[in-house]
Amino acid sequence: MDKRTGGLLLGAAAGLTLVWYLLRRDQRDVDLYIVLEPSADGGCRVATKPAYAELHLNQAVNWHITNNCNRDVVVSLEAWRNRRGRPVPPAARSNNPHATGLRADVPAHGSGSIDAKARFGLFEICIYDVYLDGSLGADPIVKLTP
Repeated sequence: MDKRTGGLLLGAAAGLTLVWYLLRRDQRDVDLYIVLEPSADGGCRVATKPAYAELHLNQAVNWHITNNCNRDVVVSLEAWRNRRGRPVPPAARSNNPHATGLRADVPAHGSGSIDAKARFGLFEICIYDVYLDGSLGADPIVKLTP
């Protein structure tokens, strides 16, 4: 192997190591919280919405849901879009291979979670809606950056 080829391979290895490091940094789980409370009409509403989160490839993201309502609720994260309003794939994919989307059945006065892994995205802002039993339950101001 000549010096140029060796240098090229060494540079490529250093570059791949740097990319791997940047994608894997700060890999602690991201915990987001949704709190539901009874609404005036006897249903449920979102009282606390998740905060902004920055995600990295394959980083665990967990939505912890507390249901303070008197009935069971199906919570789903839907209508993912970019900051221009164009539809995009969800910023995370469910850890459950049998799940259809990011959703959880949360019992009355109980808790549940939606556990997922971040997908790959570069500096992308994703906005999504929180749905309760198939109806919009929170204003679309929640953001994730995968």
